[in-house]
Amino acid sequence: MRVLVPELAEDAKTLAAALSAQGHEVTCTPLVALTAIPDAPVNLAGAQGFLVVSPASARALAARIGVRTFPAFADSELTATALRRAGFKRVTAAKDVQGLAQLVQSQIKPGDGALIHPCPAGAPASVIANLTNVGFAVRNLPLYALARVDAMPSDLRAQVKAGDFEGVAFATADAARAFVTLIQREEL
Repeated sequence: MRVLVPELAEDAKTLAAALSAQGHEVTCTPLVALTAIPDAPVNLAGAQGFLVVSPASARALAARIGVRTFPAFADSELTATALRRAGFKRVTAAKDVQGLAQLVQSQIKPGDGALIHPCPAGAPASVIANLTNVGFAVRNLPLYALARVDAMPSDLRAQVKAGDFEGVAFATADAARAFVTLIQREEL
């Protein structure tokens, strides 16, 4: 099966490898771009851990801070793997973003300090709402911006129009939204 993976290059590699191992022919073409926010103020005072919900956030956090000993709570094994590769020592993974709040509540107490949430600028609060509702202080730490490409690359557009792909695999909602937006805009 021919599969398109429109994720960030770093995230596409892992997904493409898994799909290729299953016998799929994979094409990786990023439809989102990441730009670091180099001057984002980092305040770890009173923090007890990190709340990380994507491999991109794990990489951005690792690039920005030297602390690797705080507990890091990941939304998935994919994110946990990115944290471990970056040298974080105490990483625990939930099965999905919905289970993340339960994982955190089972391991730490709200009164012991805030959780730092590395994220893209403008990240929705839904990820942290379950924790703040039970008394955790969660501080967003916008370390990067995500932007959709303005137009589908011409070679990819031709492949999509010709029906060359039998599937599209997404690891993030951002890539899925970018793909759907471009398909609709370009009337494919």
